[in-house]
Amino acid sequence: MKFKLMPEQVSLKDVLSFTVYKQAKRTDRIFGFIRRSFHTVEVVIDNELEEIFRNFNSTTKNEIRKVDKKFDAIHQPVEDIEEYIGFYNNFAGNIGLKKVHHDTLVPYKENLCITKAMVNNSNITMHAYLADDNNRIVRLLTSSRAFDAIGVSRNEIAYINRWHHWEDIKYFKNKKYDIYDFGGYAKDSGDKKLDQINKFKTGFSKNIVEESNYYSIPSYLLCKLLKRKVE
Repeated sequence: MKFKLMPEQVSLKDVLSFTVYKQAKRTDRIFGFIRRSFHTVEVVIDNELEEIFRNFNSTTKNEIRKVDKKFDAIHQPVEDIEEYIGFYNNFAGNIGLKKVHHDTLVPYKENLCITKAMVNNSNITMHAYLADDNNRIVRLLTSSRAFDAIGVSRNEIAYINRWHHWEDIKYFKNKKYDIYDFGGYAKDSGDKKLDQINKFKTGFSKNIVEESNYYSIPSYLLCKLLKRKVE
C-alpha cells in the first residue's frame, strides 16, 4: 500500500491502485475514494514570537519558564538518522508502540526534519517532522522522550518536552514556515490517554483544523480484509 502525505492534489490515476492520501487539506468527497475525517491542531507561527507565546495557556507558559530558569537546556537538529531511530525505539519499546526502521523512513527522507532537547549532555526528547516547503507547514510525525536522566525528574522531562516544542516553533519560524502542525487531534475519542494528549496540544493553540484521509477503493478493501483501522 502506498501512502502520500500532505498531498496538494489527489490524482484520479490512483483510483484503482492501493493508495492512501493522508492529511489532505480539503474536506470534499472525491470520486473513487473513501474519505475519512482527520483533525489536527495548528499553531500559526508567522506572527511575532511574543504573540505566539502569549496565546499559550498558563500551564504551557509556566513549564517553559521553569525549564529556562532551572536548566541550561540545548536545542539542536539531529543529523544522524540512526541516533533518532535508537532513541525513538527505546521509547517505543517502553510503552508498547511500533518501532521504526531505516527503510520505513526512506519515503520521507527529503522532507524529514528531526530535533532534540539536551540537558547535562543527555538526550531528553526528540521530535521528528515532515516539512512541506510548498505550503510552508511543518507537521509533527513522532515525539519521543527519555524515561530517566541524571538530575532530571519525570515531571521535568515533561516540562522539557513542552520547552522543546516552543524551541521547535522558533526554529521553524526562523526557517520561514507559517504553520506548526501537531500531527493529529483525537476528536471525541472518549479515551483518557488521548484526551491528555489533546490537552497538551491545545495548550499551545486552540486552532483545531479538519482535514481528510482519502482511501482508494482497493486500499480501503485491503484495510478491511487485513482488519486494519481505517481513519
